[in-house]
Amino acid sequence: MNKAGGLTPSDMLAAVIARRDWLTTAQIAESVGVHRVTLQRWAKCGLLPEPTAIARGRRGRSHFWPPHTLEQAVWVKARLDELWTTEEVSEALARGDFKPPSKPSS
Repeated sequence: MNKAGGLTPSDMLAAVIARRDWLTTAQIAESVGVHRVTLQRWAKCGLLPEPTAIARGRRGRSHFWPPHTLEQAVWVKARLDELWTTEEVSEALARGDFKPPSKPSS
């Protein structure tokens, strides 16, 4: 942690590496059937959680998404396919119409 109590980039990287269930942009985009830029646009509009960006040196940056993002992206795409506006989808998310799947108990 930094002096202000926030996470440093190395803390964030360690957290993402420890969570093997986080997904890449490519994995989600392929599964949902949308372009990776669409996922970024949805995140910018608040329809998806923001991904964690990890710098990879010469290989550029990778974005990792929380595990429930895949289900949320499928839900968002279904609403948009039903011709909902982004505002309507955003309002539905705020109301709690999408519920992330609960974690299986171990």
